[in-house]
Amino acid sequence: MADELSMLNEAVWLLNQENDRIKRALRDWQTVHARQCPPPQEQHHNSGHW
Repeated sequence: MADELSMLNEAVWLLNQENDRIKRALRDWQTVHARQCPPPQEQHHNSGHW
């Protein structure tokens, strides 16, 4: 039982690390995307802009 808990704790730690990495990558992508894309002239619903 202790071994299983240890393995689960390690899996949770690894998943948290991966989650943090993905969040950082998304923030980086959003920053680059926001700099490269000019703002839309007019905002229309469902225009496809983020």
